[in-house]
Amino acid sequence: MSSLDNALRILSLLNAQNPVLRVGEASRLMGLPKTSVSRLLKAMGESGLLEREGGGFGYVAGPRALVLGELYMAQHGLLAMMERVSDKLTEEFGFVGYISKLEKDGLFIARRKHGSYPLRLIRDVGQHAPAFQTASGRALLAQLPEARALDIVATDPVWMDRPDDVSRILAEIRERGVSLAISTGTPGVAATAAAVGHANEGEIFAFSISYPIAATDEAMRLKMARRVWEEAQALGRSYGDPLWVRRSGGPPDFSRAVRLAEDASEEVRPLVGAE
Repeated sequence: MSSLDNALRILSLLNAQNPVLRVGEASRLMGLPKTSVSRLLKAMGESGLLEREGGGFGYVAGPRALVLGELYMAQHGLLAMMERVSDKLTEEFGFVGYISKLEKDGLFIARRKHGSYPLRLIRDVGQHAPAFQTASGRALLAQLPEARALDIVATDPVWMDRPDDVSRILAEIRERGVSLAISTGTPGVAATAAAVGHANEGEIFAFSISYPIAATDEAMRLKMARRVWEEAQALGRSYGDPLWVRRSGGPPDFSRAVRLAEDASEEVRPLVGAE
């Protein structure tokens, strides 16, 4: 039973922030001799739960782990899994978390999670907003074919005459995977969002963190963007979202995106919400 317990402990060390396990690191974290950890990692590799890191000496999740993950995902829909992600980020940063989707009349807020920070300028579940006037709406629109996205924005009185700007913003979101909005509705309130689609079911949801600029600095805003990207990539790969499956490596540098969002916040004021 101790071998099984130790194998489970090893699996618990793997996550999006720590995708590779090495003998020395696992030995230190588990308080076990390196020889014991090495034998256990080798056995788990032979079983398919782990496999050797390409070109390295570490271990990463193996094909058997993928099978188990697919079985788990089959029992839990995208919305349920995204709720867990939203809850995790709300706990991590203390700000309001939203889950949204597109409907014909704009963005629809499906879930909301209060954070520890006393932000009162929040939206209610069931509330609607023009899609392009929120970070979540832009992330969702970036998932759509260009023509369809432009058709939706064409009904927005703020952006209907700016199709080139809309296309540019959506292209940037598709490139980096994360949408950022600062002071788009309420001055001083910002949001960071990402959208994920379920390849088999065809459903698409976005999750976001909404926060007051005064409660953050640039380092925290960059960290939130990276964490949203990491969680979205994990979800996207699990559900076969082609925009996320094709991405490799870690999150991009969001410094320029944060600066662009800050510049845009001075340019456009009469919008309805950051989330």
